[in-house]
Amino acid sequence: MKTRTLKTIFWAVSIATLLRVLSGYQAFGESRDYDNYLQFFDAVRVSANFNDISYRFEPGFSAVVYALVKIGLNNPVVYAVIAGVAVFVKCCAVPHSRRYVFVFAVFVFYLLTRYLALFEMTVLRANCAFALAFLVFVRRETPEYRVKDLVLLLGGVLFHYSAIVFLFIYSIKRVTRLRVVLIAVVAFLAIMVSKGVLLSYLQGYLNALSNYSDAGKTATTFPVLFMLDLLLLIFILLTWQACDLPMRYCALGIALSASFHFALLDNSVFAGRFRELLSVFVLIYVLRAFSCRSPLVKSISSMFVLATGVLHVYVTYFYDPLLT
Repeated sequence: MKTRTLKTIFWAVSIATLLRVLSGYQAFGESRDYDNYLQFFDAVRVSANFNDISYRFEPGFSAVVYALVKIGLNNPVVYAVIAGVAVFVKCCAVPHSRRYVFVFAVFVFYLLTRYLALFEMTVLRANCAFALAFLVFVRRETPEYRVKDLVLLLGGVLFHYSAIVFLFIYSIKRVTRLRVVLIAVVAFLAIMVSKGVLLSYLQGYLNALSNYSDAGKTATTFPVLFMLDLLLLIFILLTWQACDLPMRYCALGIALSASFHFALLDNSVFAGRFRELLSVFVLIYVLRAFSCRSPLVKSISSMFVLATGVLHVYVTYFYDPLLT
């Protein structure tokens, strides 16, 4: 056990160190959010105290940045430290099994191909919430509530307010196929009815949204990559008996991402933010799938990871570059 723990820490530190340098110095190109974060770091650096910070970024993220800049770290290093810690948390959370080396390799492959450019290099605050949710759900073996899980998920909300959706998912104790479908439909209807008031309120309160030029644009109705995630959802529902508890929560998370996406088509930022954040359940599912006894689940998951990983690289770096 001690040797296994030391190996986990070694690989987690190694991967986190590499990715934090790539992220902090934007090695593959500069993201659209990078300059906004640097401006925020500068604003924190010249603030007299924590309460003097004028940006309305979430308090947890602001507190971490405040601590890092006040000890003298420059902007790229501040970014790199936050991204590196998030990667370290995710690496350490990868569940142990007899196929741990293979599962960890799949995790690194998918992290590099699907998630790196978006989370580590672009949506840094959401990345912190993503890491905490991954830590909670990838190892959730019982539907009973645990205080440490609730604390971690609340911490995620302090880094990105939209992470409150994870608390809702965590609160569902009994996850069945019928409940997944019903909850997704009810969520869709609730968002459709209330989105006018909520979006108006949130856009007035969260001035970070005003930084996006596409804040009011319509989202693509059937984005190809997201449609592949929905095909995975259908596969999960069809192979329900082969799924363990974390995999069943993944079905709920992916279904809710569909609810947000289709209910918020008229606002690409909000649709995209929830869809991106809830993609953590795709990562959790494919990792848990390799501990599943079903050969079908393992083989389909392997093909899904390989195909979507390559497609994300093509779309992210070539077809519609996320980095400039």
